[in-house]
Amino acid sequence: MSYQAGKRLLEADILRPLAVLLVVVLHSFTIYWGKWSPPEGFVDCAPYKWIAATCFSFTMELFVLLSGYIFGYQMFVQNKHFTLKSLARNKLKRLIVPSLIFGLIYGLIFYREREFLDAAYAVLNGAGHLWFLPMLFWCFLLGFLLYRSALNQKTKLLILLAAVMLSVISFPLRLDKTLYYLFFFYLGMAFMHNQDVCRRLSENNVFLISMAITWLTLFISYELVLPALPRHFESGLLEVSVKLLKKAWVFLYASAGTLFSFMLAYRIMQRRTCLPKSVLFCSSVSFGVYLFHQIVIEVLYYKTSLPVLLGPYWLPWIGLGVAMSVSVLLVLLVRRLDLKFLGI
Repeated sequence: MSYQAGKRLLEADILRPLAVLLVVVLHSFTIYWGKWSPPEGFVDCAPYKWIAATCFSFTMELFVLLSGYIFGYQMFVQNKHFTLKSLARNKLKRLIVPSLIFGLIYGLIFYREREFLDAAYAVLNGAGHLWFLPMLFWCFLLGFLLYRSALNQKTKLLILLAAVMLSVISFPLRLDKTLYYLFFFYLGMAFMHNQDVCRRLSENNVFLISMAITWLTLFISYELVLPALPRHFESGLLEVSVKLLKKAWVFLYASAGTLFSFMLAYRIMQRRTCLPKSVLFCSSVSFGVYLFHQIVIEVLYYKTSLPVLLGPYWLPWIGLGVAMSVSVLLVLLVRRLDLKFLGI
């Protein structure tokens, strides 16, 4: 598949709303995964943990790969000229401004009991689900610099893999998450630059099946082994070693799941020249849905009596439906009001 400057990226159009849907499902079920505090009247439902964990197993990596893929399209196909300054200015407007605005809304609702400086720092870092936006901002800048560097491809790969392992160290402004996700962003750029590689991999049934099996095997084994690992270690060296092992394990199954999903979509889209308008609409509102959805879910779970009224089995499904519907309506309202500074 070769691209012309005006051609839509159908694989991105179909994967972007799918990734956002998986994120909304993830957050609707996260209370059963132990990642959020339980709401009033919460009763656990063990199978729901697996829904949340499965959605998280490769979704954010796929989202970041798509961002790098689209950025590569702008650079290599549309031949857009970027400087570090122009790129930073553009992504500040597209990513950081929405992160701060929606982070302020999130903070006013959920951070009222925090100290002011603590709440302000959380908003600056990307409150709640908004952590993704400052992380992606740094991915654009670092991915651009790495592409423009004179280093050979093997050296760049080693740097990216080293960054993945260094992400076990906490850094401010989501730089630790950037170190992990930068690999996937650059991989997306590389796929756009090397379409022949995408075509060969997407047509290779053995590759697709092996990626699916690798993802499923490593993911399930990780989720089964993780609860058995101790949370505290007497030896600092042992603690670091376990952190690195866990990071490598997650990286491997997330990479396999991401590659399988992307290449499968790429293969399907080679046989199509267009998508239904409904899919294109979902793709167009997906970023806005991402911005709104977690605020809606947390309001439902922590600011209403819905968890008590619905019970544990219906709660995440109703939360999912309400969050998706309200988020889409809010996106349409923002567009109707022409609030372009929100980036939706």
